[in-house]
Amino acid sequence: MRTPSRRRSPRVRAATAEKLTMIQWGTGLLATLMVLALMGLGNAHAETIKLVTGDEYPPYTDKKLEGGGAAVVITEMALKESGMDSTLSWAPWSRAMKDVGAGKQDASFPWGKTPEREADFLFSRNVYSSDPSYGYVLAGSPTINSPDDMKGKTVCLPAGYGEFGHVGTLIASGDLKRRDPKDMAACFKLLERGQVDFVDSAIADAEGAAAEALGDASKVARSEFQTSAAGLHFIVARSHANAQALVDAFDAGFDKLMAAGKIEEVLGRYQ
Repeated sequence: MRTPSRRRSPRVRAATAEKLTMIQWGTGLLATLMVLALMGLGNAHAETIKLVTGDEYPPYTDKKLEGGGAAVVITEMALKESGMDSTLSWAPWSRAMKDVGAGKQDASFPWGKTPEREADFLFSRNVYSSDPSYGYVLAGSPTINSPDDMKGKTVCLPAGYGEFGHVGTLIASGDLKRRDPKDMAACFKLLERGQVDFVDSAIADAEGAAAEALGDASKVARSEFQTSAAGLHFIVARSHANAQALVDAFDAGFDKLMAAGKIEEVLGRYQ
């Protein structure tokens, strides 16, 4: 487990809200009615939406944070706003996505888009903008300052983490190899052993993981070059009988919360 003393206050940004119009409000109401009808939901006999997410991704999801993290709180609020109750399970990131794809869970969050994921899952509106990632190397080693610096190297990204930005482009072209252990701390252990050239991580995630794996976060260094960033979303498997209706209902609930200022209020608690 990560050390409880790690920093948990990265800059958090809600995706810019689109101006709500009467048409959008009508669409939101229609989406809610659709999902209630399709799933047989009613006030007296509401079906519970089964959610699953991964741990140790502050400030969005982390068992040690209040309410499980900002994304947990907001997702539950958005569904509630659309008249749906929910339960939450925790799982390794890679298994969380597999369970949604297999129909064992109804939805998961927060996930970035990739072409491979879009083939199997429907994505909600852009809910958050993730903090940018950087290439971490052992202190004293050459830092990653451009895409060319990553070519011919091996990056570490934990299992279930998406391949975005320059990292995703280079992996897709075969110019960058990837190792994917179970978590970020394991990535830094591989870095220490010389089994990977750099770790791709957001600052908040890297600090705690490096301290856990190496005993001191100052043993690693990063440059100011951003390797990747992504929007984050609520997802439902395309094979789910009510996939589009469920995504639409989430979006409608989120838009209502955004218009009421509640999204910024929640995010502010985790800054």
